[in-house]
Amino acid sequence: MNSKFNKGFRKYFFFGLFILPALLVYSVFFLNPFVQGIGYSFISWNGITPEVPRQMKESEFSVLVDYNLPLEMNTKEFDKRFGKYKSQPESIYEIYTLNSEGKVYKLNLTDGNYDMTKIAAVYQKLKNDNFKYLLTDKERNKIHSYYENRNGTLTIENKVSVFSESFIKSRLKKVGYSTIKFVGFDNYKDIPKDSKFGEVISFTLFFTFFNVILINLIALLIALALDSSIRNKNLLRTMFFLPTVLSLIIVAYIWSFIYRDVFSYIYNFTGIQIFNLSWLTDTRLAPWAVVVTSVWQGLGYIMVIYLAGLQTIPTDILEVASIDGANGLKKFFSITLPLLFPSITICFFMTL
Repeated sequence: MNSKFNKGFRKYFFFGLFILPALLVYSVFFLNPFVQGIGYSFISWNGITPEVPRQMKESEFSVLVDYNLPLEMNTKEFDKRFGKYKSQPESIYEIYTLNSEGKVYKLNLTDGNYDMTKIAAVYQKLKNDNFKYLLTDKERNKIHSYYENRNGTLTIENKVSVFSESFIKSRLKKVGYSTIKFVGFDNYKDIPKDSKFGEVISFTLFFTFFNVILINLIALLIALALDSSIRNKNLLRTMFFLPTVLSLIIVAYIWSFIYRDVFSYIYNFTGIQIFNLSWLTDTRLAPWAVVVTSVWQGLGYIMVIYLAGLQTIPTDILEVASIDGANGLKKFFSITLPLLFPSITICFFMTL
């Protein structure tokens, strides 16, 4: 009985101590961003526009916060909110105009200003009708407390907390304001129409091909050299691996300095024309500059994997091949390379 208890206890103890934390970390740092990334592809947010408006004109702020009317809405959301008022043309449909494409209702502007008299009348009608999308006086006053009027522009205070911003975001969304709107597959439909789409695809294929091939090829050659009886190989391993631990910001700074200043110095000293080219500004050369930088940073880690694979190859097989008269190339292609395929597979997938 005690044996079964101890076995079960150890099982759940190790699960709780090692496996469960690993799953939580995996979920937080991989699954969650992955799902969020997919979710962002179905919305209209550009990733830059603040979810809570930092500044608004006084008239726009008044329309949204004081009168709770959206500045613009698509037809589906508009009909959901105001559909029952279609039979009352003197109300909501007098202050909105459907755009030429027939997809968006926009609040009417007269000489660049909103007709506040009509908007106030519509608001009063909605309030009398117990319209469910209106803010309470408490909510309205709380939003006002977060903004400061500076010469006709309402600006949110810097000291507003994350929770306060979340409150503002949820209440403005209730009245029809949101920088994040669900657009379905529109983003995917618009991709082929973008003039840069072809360039992006071609550069991605170019970068992938040369990055994967060059990193694996150079890393394998360096690993073969460092697996031999070369002097100071431990120092060389450290030197080749060092770029891997550098951050991308540092790597970008180093290579921008090399392309700008070091290459210019070398050209002045040697006169070799290749060092006088505009590696960072020429559209034909910049992709190669990116590839070179990526290869320099990434090959150290791949080299270590190849080194580990080379050291698992039995030396007696290579010695027997040497006795049978096999030269270096013959031993590499007939013995080393086939036995190194597990490492090659791992490295190709990692770089890809």
